[in-house]
Amino acid sequence: MKAIIQIFAAILFVSSVYFAQNTSPVVSNVSFNYDGAHVTVTYDVTDAEQSTVTIRMKVSTDGGSSWGYNYGTATGDIGENISTGTGKTITFDFSNNNATLKIRIIAYDETAGGTDCGKVYDDTGPHEDGDDNYYYATIVIGDKCWIKDNINTGTRVDANGQETSGSTAKEKYCYNDDPNYCNTYGGLYIWEKAKIACPDGWRLPTKEEYQELLDYARNSGNELKRSGSHGGTDVSGFDGLLGGYHGHGSNVDEYNYVEDAGYFWTITENPDDNTEATVFKLHDGDNTEFSDVMKKTHAASVRCIKDWP
Repeated sequence: MKAIIQIFAAILFVSSVYFAQNTSPVVSNVSFNYDGAHVTVTYDVTDAEQSTVTIRMKVSTDGGSSWGYNYGTATGDIGENISTGTGKTITFDFSNNNATLKIRIIAYDETAGGTDCGKVYDDTGPHEDGDDNYYYATIVIGDKCWIKDNINTGTRVDANGQETSGSTAKEKYCYNDDPNYCNTYGGLYIWEKAKIACPDGWRLPTKEEYQELLDYARNSGNELKRSGSHGGTDVSGFDGLLGGYHGHGSNVDEYNYVEDAGYFWTITENPDDNTEATVFKLHDGDNTEFSDVMKKTHAASVRCIKDWP
């Protein structure tokens, strides 16, 4: 059976709401050849401000359900410092004749600034838009829109004051029970409260969506951290903050690691222990990150997401 080949061109917007003068690179006119042993992808890429971009490729062999296929070594116009223009090509080996292949071509312009997906007005948003209209900033990364601020909604309670279940009240901790920390880093939420902290139309990301975010950042925690802070370059526009966490239970009842690590809740529970859920972590001093599990009674930061467009 001949392989069914489909090409999907994706553009990564590495932008920030604060530098709207920058535009994101555009990938277009994607086509391919498949000879039974190799795939050759052809594409065009433009950028209004820069003559070079970084090109990455993701491959799915199950029609787009997952994008983790290891295509080995690809040659051609892929990687850093690729000149913009037409007729760009990428070639890689492929011999699975029963696959439904999809390919994403992703362009980075290495400059934060460009596309947001609209301000999210909220009484507790960290930015002011005149007339006391407060809002959260947003950023388009891949095919998702992220709120690029740590959520800071809800009533502040002292440590151990948040209900773990049965309440729809929005409640948060502030690091060291100090409201000034919430003003800087957003609130810290136990998992049950994190699930209801997002504004209407937004939701808590899955573990897989944070993995996609990391993929777009080329597995670099520094590209996800605030520029100039703890080695951060914020090429992604995510503007990650290291807000620490609050531990509760199992002889742990204290605030830890502000400015050393950021912990961000996902909606994904630990399949081996329903008292835990996955967190996405950013660290001080290096460009690595990883996901881990945390007790649902601990409190961590919240970022929110929605599909885009």
